[in-house]
Amino acid sequence: MQQGKLKWMTGLLLSLSLVLIISACGQDDNEKNDTSEDNGSTDQVETFDPTKDKNNVAEYEGGEITLEEYNDFIGVMKLLYTPEYVDQLQSTPGFSDNLVKQLIAFELLGEEADEETKKEQQTISETNLEEFKSQYEVTNGEGSWNTGLKDAGIEEEDFKNFIYISNISQEVLRKDISEKEVKAEYDRILKDNPTQWVEATVSHILVKTNDPGTGEEIRTEEEALEIMDEIKAKLDEGEDFGALAKEYSEDEGSKNNGGTYENANINNWVEEFKLAAAAQPIGEIGEPVKTVYGYHIIKVDNRTELSFDDVKEGLITSLVQQELQDYSTTEVSDLITGVSIP
Repeated sequence: MQQGKLKWMTGLLLSLSLVLIISACGQDDNEKNDTSEDNGSTDQVETFDPTKDKNNVAEYEGGEITLEEYNDFIGVMKLLYTPEYVDQLQSTPGFSDNLVKQLIAFELLGEEADEETKKEQQTISETNLEEFKSQYEVTNGEGSWNTGLKDAGIEEEDFKNFIYISNISQEVLRKDISEKEVKAEYDRILKDNPTQWVEATVSHILVKTNDPGTGEEIRTEEEALEIMDEIKAKLDEGEDFGALAKEYSEDEGSKNNGGTYENANINNWVEEFKLAAAAQPIGEIGEPVKTVYGYHIIKVDNRTELSFDDVKEGLITSLVQQELQDYSTTEVSDLITGVSIP
């Protein structure tokens, strides 16, 4: 159940992120285009003719996006982010056009789904909605769901419908992705980064040399290394790592937890810390490691490399999002006959 929940949330948020990413790319293109025009280039930003029906924000071969559908999509984004943030995004060049393309992609892909898929995704979407509502109120407080809907200007049914069309689109694209493609993606990523899926439980004691927020020096490197030597000597004498972490460590996120981070992907850490987590013998206390934060004494408690089966679902989700991006930016653009966003 937990895996399914994360899957739909990942897919949904990636879909929305896609709109943001594409818009950012569009902004870059506009800036480049402005520069090109200064240089006499003939490069043009993509533009569309206006819609024929004033109630539509977009028309394409075989359908249209109404103003109501567009506003509902904006409302969903406001609920997932904040109204202020989305209002700001709407002034970003290309943002609204790309959002429209995303909606058209959802509609076109939804038309390709068979009745069995639609029925299945309807049930899944209802479950997803209840999961999201529950998590939303846990995060934002009791009664916040209704307030969030009101602030976003949408009804609960609008949000459920968005989950449904997002799920349907992903399911349609997912069926075209073969096991061979997923394995090829796994091998490609692993070739680029052999530690991509290495997780480790690591305990550490941090002695800072500077304030990462301001860059101001807290102590010299020599002073930090003197403290490191003191800690290392106590560990060599058999003193408890967790107790020393509580006494010495300046990592507020772990010092009261034995200095431990459990089952974390090592790529989330700064490079020097990551390399130690990847190579240091299990259970041994290594030599001090210097990072941007200061010096660390590190003990790797365990280390696991996730298998293809462990990461397969995440890879499929990633490939689906790439397919959705390609579909929105290529095939959908060629079908649009008019755009009129108020």
